[in-house]
Amino acid sequence: MAKFSLILIVTVIILTVYVPLLLAEPQSSWYIPSLNINAIDKHVSYLSSLKSRFTGYPGYYNATQYIYNYLVSLGLNVKIEEYEVVVPIEEYAYLTLSDENKTKLTLHMLFPTGIDVGNAFNVTGKLVYVGKGELEELDGKEINGSIVLIDYFSSWNWRLLPMLGAKAIIFVNTGKGEGLIPRIASEYKIVSIPTGYIRLYADFNETQLLIEACKKGLNATINAKMTWKKVKAYNIWTIIEGSDPRLKNEYIAFFAHYDTFSVVPAVAPGASDTISIGILLELARVLSENPPPRSVVIVALGGHWQYLAGARYFTEYRLR
Repeated sequence: MAKFSLILIVTVIILTVYVPLLLAEPQSSWYIPSLNINAIDKHVSYLSSLKSRFTGYPGYYNATQYIYNYLVSLGLNVKIEEYEVVVPIEEYAYLTLSDENKTKLTLHMLFPTGIDVGNAFNVTGKLVYVGKGELEELDGKEINGSIVLIDYFSSWNWRLLPMLGAKAIIFVNTGKGEGLIPRIASEYKIVSIPTGYIRLYADFNETQLLIEACKKGLNATINAKMTWKKVKAYNIWTIIEGSDPRLKNEYIAFFAHYDTFSVVPAVAPGASDTISIGILLELARVLSENPPPRSVVIVALGGHWQYLAGARYFTEYRLR
């Protein structure tokens, strides 16, 4: 399915590039060679292997370096532009069980709702698992004063838990780890008003340990902190000069963003977000080896999920 999606998108890109050039005046014998699906897949595989490309997180800067290095390897004159954006940075998030080993598990905070940013959370309570949070699953459970585990795929049901006195909410991934989480499941976690409780995410391995801890009636302590910070973001761009002296002063620009978004900022591999930048890098290779009549501007944008910060900076900088 993923391979088919890549083929479909590449076909659309080729038609988008080729047809206008074919119909343009004056006519040219130049044509775009086929894009290499395997090369695109290689870019997508690497970039989506980074744990988070959310702007400001380590994976984002690894992606920046990867894109820059790849374009340089094509023999292009690559430029990088720096600007700043404000993002929520997870400083730490972990849970310590009350077992004899004081087992410590890594968790991740959800995107902030306002009040849960800048404060260091230290919350202790009994671990309680409520499945999908349906009313029959909540019946008889000790919610008040507890740290409550609820399935990530639980729609809006998690909103009942604070009303019942939950100290903290942990969304647990009960899948097999490699499964994809649909976007709609994450959108249910977005709220537009401040909350007075902490919300966290546990990946598959941590989820198994947490559910076992619930069965044993263990308590736990959560320590977590997320802060809004001003961080550096980057646009990476280059120009492939046109091969026709009459047309090379005309420019065609291709843009793709390489950062990602997630309701859990520290876990944002963004596989679907990666396809466009993978195609852009392959397009840069093809065009650098077969320059078209007109010059081409290749731009990899950062800060897309910060209100199009990268695109705005790239445009506004040139209009000053």
